Amino acid sequence: TLCNDAANVVTAIRTKWRKEDLMFQVYTEGITNKLVGVWHKDGLKDEQLLVRVYGYKTDLFIDRDAEKANIKFLHPYGCGPDLHCCFSNGLCYSFTPGVPVTPQSITQEDVCAATARQLAKMHSIPMKADQDQKPTLFTKLQRFLDLLPDFDSSERIKRVIKEGYTKTFIEQEKRSIQSVVDRLGCPIVLCHNDLLLGNVIWRQETDSINFIDFEYFAPNYQPYDIANHFCEFPGLDPVDYGRYPSEEFQRKWISRYLSHLPEQQRSLDWWVGAVAVLALASHLFWGTWSLLQAQHSHGDFDYAQYGIIRLDEYRRQKDQFLALSAKCSAE
Repeated sequence: TLCNDAANVVTAIRTKWRKEDLMFQVYTEGITNKLVGVWHKDGLKDEQLLVRVYGYKTDLFIDRDAEKANIKFLHPYGCGPDLHCCFSNGLCYSFTPGVPVTPQSITQEDVCAATARQLAKMHSIPMKADQDQKPTLFTKLQRFLDLLPDFDSSERIKRVIKEGYTKTFIEQEKRSIQSVVDRLGCPIVLCHNDLLLGNVIWRQETDSINFIDFEYFAPNYQPYDIANHFCEFPGLDPVDYGRYPSEEFQRKWISRYLSHLPEQQRSLDWWVGAVAVLALASHLFWGTWSLLQAQHSHGDFDYAQYGIIRLDEYRRQKDQFLALSAKCSAE
């Protein structure tokens, strides 16, 4: 079982802990990852160790060796957990105290301020001299497209095709959005690239935010993390795009973020426009990811439907968001 396997891992690290004295909390037990927390009954829950087991075929779209290197790299900067061990299909690392933000809490003043501050801290980490500084966004999206098989006749994929979301459609839109992004000349920094609400951990006692899960951490367009984060404000159950932040909210959030960075060469208008076009790229990216997951998932989550939701929002917002980005492309 998951808990028994996790106990075997943890007792190899905490050699004084006995299996019969361990407490467990299963956080996720899905197709993508299985995650369980383990701590000693006489200790504090915040001192638990997390054991993550990789899901079926997730190595197709996530570089596990890179993920482990990312955690080791980020920890000394105060931006990632302490990695305790790796095993053939997973890893064990320290717990990040706090609670995941929600669609309600993510708009609170103190949470916004802490999130902007932590993201600026991550984006200020210098890249290693020998690191490939090419942005990952469109390279990874193309990899998803290459892995996506020709749509079969399953009921899941029939729904996708009915909405007009074929591989050809996504490839055409990718080229279109990439050309707009290229004209923006975005700075390239180290990005989290997956700032969904569950990966943003709020600790009220210290008024602090920490990020978790670094499978997608890599160099990317600097405004992308902000755009991707805003795209997650609508939540998952259900997805409500009425929660997508207004331009006024975005301006205040981005201003806070920029206040933690060295001198900026771009105006606030440029940032708002760049975030808009990269929000479109985020919808394409995660919409495609969802269609790929639908091919492999055996769980209850309807990845095909979620892919449709993201691509629907891409299509709905495209003209408006491109108009915003057009204002900043000349800077």
